[in-house]
Amino acid sequence: MVSSSCKRFASKIAVGMTQYQPHRQRIVSFLRFHNKNPTAVGIRQHRQASSLIIPPQELVQFHHDERTKVGNITLGGKAKMNPFTMELGYQFKSTVKEINQAIANQTIDVNAIVLQGANGCFSAGGDIQWLKDLRHNPVHINADKMMEFFHTFLCVRKLSVPVIASIEGYAVGAAACVACACDIRVMEKHAKMGFNFTKLGFSGGMGGSHFLPMLVGEGKAAEILLTGKMIAGEEAKDIGLVQRVIENKKGDEVYRESLNVAEEISLLHPVAVRNLMQTLRLRLDTGLEAALKREAHAASLCFARDDWGEGLDAIVEKRKPSFGIYHDD
Repeated sequence: MVSSSCKRFASKIAVGMTQYQPHRQRIVSFLRFHNKNPTAVGIRQHRQASSLIIPPQELVQFHHDERTKVGNITLGGKAKMNPFTMELGYQFKSTVKEINQAIANQTIDVNAIVLQGANGCFSAGGDIQWLKDLRHNPVHINADKMMEFFHTFLCVRKLSVPVIASIEGYAVGAAACVACACDIRVMEKHAKMGFNFTKLGFSGGMGGSHFLPMLVGEGKAAEILLTGKMIAGEEAKDIGLVQRVIENKKGDEVYRESLNVAEEISLLHPVAVRNLMQTLRLRLDTGLEAALKREAHAASLCFARDDWGEGLDAIVEKRKPSFGIYHDD
């Protein structure tokens, strides 16, 4: 027979679960994720309880190791090649905000974070259909849309600890720029980075024209951006685009090397590391907002053209694009 005190306790639980239904759903999703993925790379059993502080979202997962003080953000869901959609951006920005709050409140102790894409691919860049739908919008409307797109993903610059990009598969377009916005980059030997905006038919964005010259120099950046060429691991290291290159012989070496870098950092004095990180970021952040506004406006001029979408169609159809002639109106 159930006592009256037990009934009152059960009633309180029921009220609480109803009141916090959104958090309940996220926690249930988190538990389902781990039940289905008990051996997921880099996730140890003792992380699970602490990760409930920042429950996972549909497209963004965050975990951290209490022993090494290293966090992990995984971007992407089931979509092939992990396109950068606005929904992914919103969830990423929300997760970054929660991580910063948890670190500031000392709810979690994290000194470095590894950023990776799901399913062995960092990301193939912006969502093609979203980009095609910008066609013929007024320039100022598209400029606003692009600025929102940029800011959702460049929130990676707001993380209060150093971020190591773990690059596998492809990091193309906007995704390559986000990798450049991280503090350190570790790349798989056969992975490809590409700033292929001109091949798609627009002038670029996500800070690529700002970050890339600072990383590889003005001349090399101009070559990469204007030709839209793809860059493999060894070349990326040679030109200073990434810091370490590893071959995935067993499937997880790149992620493990990224963790090693993060763990090296996490062993050092956290105040010294974070202040130095802020000093280093200051140089890259100076002038960034002005560059983003210029990129957004320039891209929007391209979206207003009659031939916008031709480059995207050519990529999908695996053919050479046929662009119209230059005009200034």
